[in-house]
Amino acid sequence: MPTTQRPRSRRGEGETLREDLLAAAVELIGTAGSVDQVSLRAVAAHVGVSPTAVYRHFDDHHALMTETLIKCWRTFEAALCASQDPTLDNFTNFGRMGAAYAAFSAAEPGMYRAMFSAYDSMGDDVLGACLDVFSILVDIVAELLNDNGDDRDPTYVATQVHTWVHGIVDLCRDPESRPYSADSEDLIADLAVCLGLDPR
Repeated sequence: MPTTQRPRSRRGEGETLREDLLAAAVELIGTAGSVDQVSLRAVAAHVGVSPTAVYRHFDDHHALMTETLIKCWRTFEAALCASQDPTLDNFTNFGRMGAAYAAFSAAEPGMYRAMFSAYDSMGDDVLGACLDVFSILVDIVAELLNDNGDDRDPTYVATQVHTWVHGIVDLCRDPESRPYSADSEDLIADLAVCLGLDPR
């Protein structure tokens, strides 16, 4: 795929180059929306180094893409965590997390698409990073259920929440192509009510 070559890194061949390669792979995945469309050679060219330099840090394409997807998931995790305010109630923070989820998918559609299309095919480390993010949702759902004296299984309810949210952000990502005018934030707020997570 076409790529814009960056000037060769002047920061050496150590950990800084490794980070440059990961950052380039994240950027290219964000453009392509798929790990299969991003070659090791393209990543090297994007940074301005030879493919040989990539092999000094990653065994092969799969290893590079694995670490890249983990980096994507950690970036997503940080965005969700940053949305939380310990001075606010759980229901408000739940809404803020939903808004952060939708904002990330809108800001990084290619990265988001790649993350969710490849997490279960890249190995246990990528799946583990995905489950770490899901555990954040499970925790806040557990808090909401506890607030309401609701004894439902928080993992099951969190799965319902994520299924709905994922569908909402997929359908609402491109406002010009969807056949309705509903806003993702309103839909996410309504799903909390429909699933009985609002304060009682």
